[in-house]
Amino acid sequence: MRKFIRLQKGQTLVEITLAMGVASIVIVGLSILAISSLKNAQDAVRRSESQKFANAGVEAVLFFKNSQGFNDAIFPAVGTTAFYCMDSSAVLISDTDPNCPHNPDTTIDPNGDQVISPTTGLAYYRVLSIERLDDDNMRVVSTILWEDTQGVKTVSVPRDITNWRRN
Repeated sequence: MRKFIRLQKGQTLVEITLAMGVASIVIVGLSILAISSLKNAQDAVRRSESQKFANAGVEAVLFFKNSQGFNDAIFPAVGTTAFYCMDSSAVLISDTDPNCPHNPDTTIDPNGDQVISPTTGLAYYRVLSIERLDDDNMRVVSTILWEDTQGVKTVSVPRDITNWRRN
């Protein structure tokens, strides 16, 4: 009987070691899952904010169109595309301005005109592409750029605008 008790003591030590190993693997897995969930939630918040800022850019172009019409002084000529940046005060800035990061394929200029999120404090850059299709139609694409640890990310909102008030 004493031999059986001695063997049982040794087996208990092995069992505890294995249980601690399994528990540590489970804890590491849960930690990785929690970190991944936090990153995904943060990315979702940023995408939601950028979508809101992109829609605001399109709405600003609609405001200019409704107040000025299809004015050639504001909008590009037929068959051409113009790029603008727009800061938080909804001021259109020409793409020739050095503070306007008008090419979404390049890196973001940290000194450029930006929209600061009141929620996250993150800097977003709004670029508007306005293509004049004909005398009565424009295509506006509002693109929001922001930078995080994975690089530059973008969200674009396209919208076709017509001159429905034309007589």
